[in-house]
Amino acid sequence: MLYVGGGVGMAQAVPALRKFIAVTQMPVTCTLKGLGAVEADYPY
Repeated sequence: MLYVGGGVGMAQAVPALRKFIAVTQMPVTCTLKGLGAVEADYPY
């Protein structure tokens, strides 16, 4: 499980994160500052 925080956005790594989770289909949850890094309807 990935626990995504605001650092992903600060590092401008959102596209890389989205590609990674699309390939791995790993479950993801976000902190409040990480909201928006992953689509709300992401199935995992």
